[in-house]
Amino acid sequence: VILIPEPVAVALDYAGRQQVPEQGAVAVANLGGTGFDATLLRRRAPGFEVLGSPLDGTHPSGQDLDDEVFAHVREVFGEQVDALDPTDRTHRAALAGLRAECARAREALSYHPGATVRVDVPQLRTDFALSRSRYEQLARPHLERVPELLVQALQTAGTAPDDLSAVVLAGGTMRTPLVKQLVGERLETAPQVDAAPELVAARGAAASAISVLSPDQAPQQQTPSVAETSVLMQVGPGSDRIDVVESAPQREAEPRPPVQVEPMYLEPPDEDRQRLFKILKLSVAALLIIGGVVLTVVQGFGGGHPMTPSTSQHR
Repeated sequence: VILIPEPVAVALDYAGRQQVPEQGAVAVANLGGTGFDATLLRRRAPGFEVLGSPLDGTHPSGQDLDDEVFAHVREVFGEQVDALDPTDRTHRAALAGLRAECARAREALSYHPGATVRVDVPQLRTDFALSRSRYEQLARPHLERVPELLVQALQTAGTAPDDLSAVVLAGGTMRTPLVKQLVGERLETAPQVDAAPELVAARGAAASAISVLSPDQAPQQQTPSVAETSVLMQVGPGSDRIDVVESAPQREAEPRPPVQVEPMYLEPPDEDRQRLFKILKLSVAALLIIGGVVLTVVQGFGGGHPMTPSTSQHR
């Protein structure tokens, strides 16, 4: 098990794609679903070291932004939403579904100019359109804390924004254009946001695992296949060290012995029996045809009407 601080993992992912000079300072801000952290790191190949005191807390967070969207929807449909009874199981399920819709819309607004919230509660079923501009108005008080907390993290290490080699924003919420704008204006440098900012920590942890498992390989050869290795990574904020617990190497699966299958004996077909069965079918068919012809002739001599027992006795 390898433990690696989450900001270090983010910085490792960035350094794997962009050149970071030795001793260069990188500020990392991570806005997740349940909290925020800001950390200053210094490049010391092959990794990074933490400078100053990282700042982390539960605000701002993606949950705060979900609350803002939910409160906005509740303000618009207050009469129907406020009428719901939290002690009623059906009403609780409707409220949970509405909140999930608000979270989905908030995530969509980070990369779409608009989103639709499906409102499906008792006595109300409709779609509510929410634009990104309105969403950013609701989220601005929370997002304005991101650059302020970054500046505080720099101050704990005695570093000015001009001394930074890069500012990296991580977490799915960092896709929102307003965050990048606020950080750029406050630190006077363009922050770096990956196309998938929610994945940068995982990618950095994977890069760290490769360097631990194959430290002597060249960079172009440091991509082991799935069959070669399996590693469990745990990424957590607030840790300043990496612990490695070695485990027994995986052994290749022993080849299985071939399965012995006995041949099944198939009895050859009896041609005489098949020929006899065919003759019987033809004979039955011929008898049916002859019977039909005889019946037709008899009916013809009787005036075209079959004779019934009562008719025969009358004559």
